[in-house]
Amino acid sequence: MPPVKPNSAEVVLTFLKSVGKRADAEFYLKLFRDLPRSEFAVIAVEASVVRYALGSLVEQLRFLTELGLYAPIVLGLFDPEQSPEGAKMLTDALASAGVSVELSSTGDSFATQKLRNTLDQTALPVVSVDSESGSTAESRFAALASLTRDLGSSKLVILRRHGGLVPQPASGQQSTEVISLVNLMSDETSLIPRLGSDDQRLVRLAAELLRAQDSSRFVVSLASPLNLLAELFTVRGAGTLIRRGSQIQRHKSYDTVDCARLRALLETSFNKTLGPELFARPPQSLYIEENYRAVAILESSPVAPFLTKFAVRRVAQGEGLARDLWDEMTREYPSVYWRARPGNPVQNWYLKLCDGMLRRDDWHVYWTNVDAHAIGTVVDAAIARPADFSLPGDGEA
Repeated sequence: MPPVKPNSAEVVLTFLKSVGKRADAEFYLKLFRDLPRSEFAVIAVEASVVRYALGSLVEQLRFLTELGLYAPIVLGLFDPEQSPEGAKMLTDALASAGVSVELSSTGDSFATQKLRNTLDQTALPVVSVDSESGSTAESRFAALASLTRDLGSSKLVILRRHGGLVPQPASGQQSTEVISLVNLMSDETSLIPRLGSDDQRLVRLAAELLRAQDSSRFVVSLASPLNLLAELFTVRGAGTLIRRGSQIQRHKSYDTVDCARLRALLETSFNKTLGPELFARPPQSLYIEENYRAVAILESSPVAPFLTKFAVRRVAQGEGLARDLWDEMTREYPSVYWRARPGNPVQNWYLKLCDGMLRRDDWHVYWTNVDAHAIGTVVDAAIARPADFSLPGDGEA
């Protein structure tokens, strides 16, 4: 009896278990499959990847197609003179691996409808961009910005041999780790001087492309071909995620908030039903991401504000949105305390944020910038507060 070919989804999920949570991979796989094919991603590949890592690239792309995920592959964005040769090498290798592929000629490289038709036919479009399609990298990135916008793509993945951004080391020091996240609103000015000239230019080009998008949800990922699956299917990723940044709106009352959307955000995040008590209590402040993908709710307390809810939609996790929210909140309220159930999945992140914490069987209580003499008070106050969900959840914060 011939060996049974393993299910592709199971192979990918098993592999990703070694670099992240299987549940995260399953979540992203369902999320991507539910999108229209044109909205999944666009993948731009450096010529050096095709030349030196063709086998890894083809293997990763084959896995994606067997999972039912197709993305236009763009060559020549950085090195158009090498695009025709690289496109032939890639299409031949993909065809040999059993992947249906269609190569776009230079004249119709960014013909959106043709790309949609190719994707609908479950074929992988390979787009070869030469210098006639744009004499400068800036003009080629501008054309790519229009393409991603017209397709409604949620992500541009740029595959490079060395993957994500690595800041230049200080004199006499070893190279530091890859920068996992760049928020252009807060990081661009301070980041640029720490990078080499090629990476500086790439960040500026990515920033212009991001600002040309209609949605702040669009992101740019820099990864190596070996880490493409981990970058797509894990919360932590495996390269550098560049995002435009989030608009966080501050409210002083539930009267100025869409409570139906807020309730949906909280119940989805905690996977529990919210009782009526939360909205019956006046908040001290609410910080809500403009698209209701994240929220922090503070209530008044004699010692420091109590962070009664901190939630980020799962689809937005890994984007740095939680950090944006935390920084915006603590800019005005540097002293806060909160509680979470012992099984809360983000407790490790809470440990990085807090100055101290106390473990109990029912609750873990955390605090930051609270005077030592007041710690007993905030712990007692946190433990005594009623639960807001109708069933015990992963946590209150």
